[in-house]
Amino acid sequence: MTIDGGGLVTLATSGASNHFNVQSGAHLTLSQIALNKGANLSACGGSIHVLANGQLTLTKVSFDGNTSSYSGGAVCIDANGSADIHAASFTNNKSGFSGGGGVFNYGTLSMDHANFTGNTTSGHGGGLQNYGTGTVSDTTFDHNTADYNGGGIDTTVTLTVTRGVFTGNYARRKGGGINDYLGTLTVTESSFNGNHADEYGGGIVNDAGTATIQTSEFSGNTSKGVGGGLRSNGATTVTNSTFSANHSDTNGGGIENSNTVGTPGTLVLLNTTLAANTASTQGGNIYIGSVTPDHVKLKNTLVASGSPNNCDKPVSSQGNNLESANTCGLNAAGDKNNTSPDLGPLQNNGGPTETYALLTGSPAIDAGTNSGCPATDQRGFARPIDGNWDGVAVCDIGAYEWIPLKLYIPIVVKPH
Repeated sequence: MTIDGGGLVTLATSGASNHFNVQSGAHLTLSQIALNKGANLSACGGSIHVLANGQLTLTKVSFDGNTSSYSGGAVCIDANGSADIHAASFTNNKSGFSGGGGVFNYGTLSMDHANFTGNTTSGHGGGLQNYGTGTVSDTTFDHNTADYNGGGIDTTVTLTVTRGVFTGNYARRKGGGINDYLGTLTVTESSFNGNHADEYGGGIVNDAGTATIQTSEFSGNTSKGVGGGLRSNGATTVTNSTFSANHSDTNGGGIENSNTVGTPGTLVLLNTTLAANTASTQGGNIYIGSVTPDHVKLKNTLVASGSPNNCDKPVSSQGNNLESANTCGLNAAGDKNNTSPDLGPLQNNGGPTETYALLTGSPAIDAGTNSGCPATDQRGFARPIDGNWDGVAVCDIGAYEWIPLKLYIPIVVKPH
């Protein structure tokens, strides 16, 4: 069944029922229609419930004020169900304890160019709860709230986020932007700004899963507990990313990897910039607490201006890092301690996320190693570049690759 509202149709049940149930073997396609004030008090999906082996396709559909007493304030996708969502908006939807204020996915979800604003849940995943396989791109999560985990998204199985924008999301427990529990999370070209968690992980939490974070920005995220920007207890790799002005009311303003319950995973930072992150107690930029230094590994990474210190104790260096002080115990080949990195302000320097530019003459220019250096920087600009004009292209330290200005002087030849 295909229904095209042409931007002229609104369905509102005023809380009497949900709008659609997609049965097993059925395929519902909706476009340019508004689905408002639906309610499902006996099952998931305040507006649409996709049952097992059902299929849903949405294009330019808006959901406002829908409610489920269970999960999926607007849309619920059962196991073995699937949904393709394009350019949809989810506003002020609400779910019960099972989670997913906007969308609950237990099946397969592919979503792009969507917007989640002001959705709430008394459980996990203020915007999206993912217990299945999810792919999310070019989507905004703005001021969504979870009473437990994952103000923007809570995920458990497999989730890929590309060019996501997470702003002002709130979790009463952990993961203001995203909470990853026992899953595989990949985040690329995304920004996390002003998200908050009461317990830990203002930006992202990787509790016990595997997280890969690339070319992304974390700025102004906060946590009452540890990990203002990122709380990592699983295996986490961060590449070409920037952490700026994140804050923890306890430890680890930028990143925290200190949990000793079970076997904490290894955190790897490659060509990453941490600057001006703050903590009320220890580890303005990085906090590792009682875990051993080999659980946090830095390479080609810039650590600067943390308060009250950059690191609470030594971490493991794989070489060619730069620290503005000498609190991280960086002593491998190519490491620079007590060295000002000479950074510009955090701003749009090109690319999908904001970065700190290296200023002319920065000691981070051509001071990294090409071994393992990514082929581009956080902006997507090519690495390595010969930044000091010595004829050898060498990767810079940090998330930004400095490109020297080329000056061309015209030569005017007078005719005889």
